Amino acid sequence: MKKHLMILFLLCYISINSQTVQKDLYTFDFSINDRPINENARLLKDMGYKGIVLNVNSDTQLDKLNNYLATEEFQSGALTIPVIYYVWNGDNAAEKGDNPRWKSIMNSIPESTSFWLLENSSSPTRGKIIQALKEMTNEAKKLNKDVVIYPHDHHFIDNAEDAVSYIKEVNADNLFTTVHLCHELREGNIDRMSEVIENTKEYLKYVSISGAFNVDTNAPQGPWEDVIRPLDDSAGYDLENYVRYLRESGYTGEVVLHTFGITRQAEDHMTSSLTVWENLVDKVNNETLSVNEQQITETNLYPNPVKRYLTITNKNSVGKTVTIYDVTGAAKITKALIKGENTIDVRALVAGLYLAKISSLDNRTQSAIKIIKTK
Repeated sequence: MKKHLMILFLLCYISINSQTVQKDLYTFDFSINDRPINENARLLKDMGYKGIVLNVNSDTQLDKLNNYLATEEFQSGALTIPVIYYVWNGDNAAEKGDNPRWKSIMNSIPESTSFWLLENSSSPTRGKIIQALKEMTNEAKKLNKDVVIYPHDHHFIDNAEDAVSYIKEVNADNLFTTVHLCHELREGNIDRMSEVIENTKEYLKYVSISGAFNVDTNAPQGPWEDVIRPLDDSAGYDLENYVRYLRESGYTGEVVLHTFGITRQAEDHMTSSLTVWENLVDKVNNETLSVNEQQITETNLYPNPVKRYLTITNKNSVGKTVTIYDVTGAAKITKALIKGENTIDVRALVAGLYLAKISSLDNRTQSAIKIIKTK
């Protein structure tokens, strides 16, 4: 009876806490930016996309944004523009003074649209960027907007983990970063994407996806076509794992298809990419966390309730990790498990209810056990 209650508890825990990647997909406008806007809006809706992402740096580009918003598809809410990206050159005269260009653009875009900042200064310094981010986040707060750093390889902020250091220093609750798969690959992170997403998940808003081909870890900054391809043409990178890393991190935000430089006909590659995306999301989201009696008996945990030291006996030689979470979902203790007995010091935990999640090395097999910490 006790074992059955434990299994029921674990199943309830997984049902409540398992996050799924949303199936909605947005797209950059690179592949369709030379077509009439009304035609593009119909095309996006008919294909099944949920919206578009545009560059807005000029009045002409701002007019383009407003023309999209005026179409029936955007007016009805079938399509949205969740974010625009702004290429900022802090050394440009237009970005100086009381009304810099970025401020004008930020005040002109819809309230529900975030401001994606791609730093591209002629002579950037960390100090200049920090000051600009403080000014931008302060202005954005007045407008109920978020500022999101757009890391770009070969730029001063060239990867998402670097962006996090700026976020921490600025210390604004409306400042986030993005993970762009293509730029992370060109920064040499092909074998580190799980780690990149894990290290940035607290500050992550928007991620992009693209197919990749023949990415050389020793010389990753090759042609753009190596890292931006239709999703049905990704022989060089396992996109299923990328989606899995997003799910395991708890990411549930918007995902944008990167299309820069793709020469295949838009209807062809965008339709096939959306199909691949939806299949990937279905497969990853439907993966069942393995919770069964065998797993429970392979890893024993005692005493429970516990006051000072928790012992976990791992009967399986395959590497595992235990993470103890409080009721808010915050990870309080993480430790790699060896075969045999493992002692965990829980004296620093306040009395209350906790969950110990035990994961295999690849995070594909997990179980959760309720722990009661006493005084």
